[in-house]
Amino acid sequence: MKFLHTSDIHLGAKFEILGEKANEQREQLRQTFSDIVNLAISEKVNLFLVAGDLFDSNHPSQKNIDFVKGEFARLNTAGIRVCLIPGNHDFKLGDKKDLGKHFSGLEKEGVFLFTDSEGTKTYFEDINTEVYAKANTTNKSAESPMVKTDNQRQAEKIIMAHGGVVGQAKSPDWPISSKEIEESGADYVALGDWHSLREESKGGVTAYYSGSPEMLSISQSGAGYVIVGTVEYGVTDVKPVQIGAREAKEIEINIEEIEDAAEIARKIEEYADDNLIFTANITGTNRNKIVVNVDAIEEDLGGKFWRLRVQNKSRMLANETGASPEHSSILISGQFVELMEEKISNAKDEEERKLYEEALQLGLEAFYDPDVIT
Repeated sequence: MKFLHTSDIHLGAKFEILGEKANEQREQLRQTFSDIVNLAISEKVNLFLVAGDLFDSNHPSQKNIDFVKGEFARLNTAGIRVCLIPGNHDFKLGDKKDLGKHFSGLEKEGVFLFTDSEGTKTYFEDINTEVYAKANTTNKSAESPMVKTDNQRQAEKIIMAHGGVVGQAKSPDWPISSKEIEESGADYVALGDWHSLREESKGGVTAYYSGSPEMLSISQSGAGYVIVGTVEYGVTDVKPVQIGAREAKEIEINIEEIEDAAEIARKIEEYADDNLIFTANITGTNRNKIVVNVDAIEEDLGGKFWRLRVQNKSRMLANETGASPEHSSILISGQFVELMEEKISNAKDEEERKLYEEALQLGLEAFYDPDVIT
């Protein structure tokens, strides 16, 4: 028996932080889902498992609903059955009077939507496989989404569950314990909710988060995979397959190890990739008084990335403005430092203090910029 496991596609995600590129990434989610269907067909899998959060919300557009039904129809034509569970973002998929009405009753078309909040199973006789699952009914719950298998027949057994394994998340929604996985009696547990590829096997039971098949956050790593697996005579074998088009990466550049601004640009350019969402954080104490023009770097190198973000988190020390103590108040830079330090000391709250500290750093940089007249 061969399966493909995916989850957390989040069709319709807003991607507000991506600005004008948000719609492009929404379209990429659809394309990636089509690519997953293509992979399932080419791999000739028996089951296509979607372990929750197919949609980003309970109110997907009709365009996305029709798109998914069309992709499921392609799977049906290829003889591949779909097993689908609601997640914590699209939990109304389990409500036949709400979002679920679009997908309920499609068993004859090869789509098996699990809507029972207590847990149920579906048996596929031709591949001698049972699939167990419980429908998420809210976005948060202290209840486990796991279903334990039974011994009524000798069959391959798969569990689908959307929730957080306790210990990996601080306070997971729909918590799952490692003991539940170990004692589940499953050959494979298809997990959803965690957006990065991760193994959670325990006690001889193979369990994985497939992660999101496409990047959902600019700080996310480990996304972009699906899992193709087989179960034969109780032996499970899995293979993560990279499917996502885009990747997010974040690095730190310590300005204390940098000679000039050009070196910062060179280090960033080393990562150039048209499909990379790249964040470079410049850190450390700027003792060499390097002028970091973030806007200029992003403008010069932005075209070499899908999205480039440069953040200057380095600091110039106020007592290193270059003025001697007895003359610091005469120079404009010294007067500026005195003014900002007073504002920092008198800030009414933490937010205002951080604002003044940032203003001080930007001001100090400006005084060392040869294009600024002081």
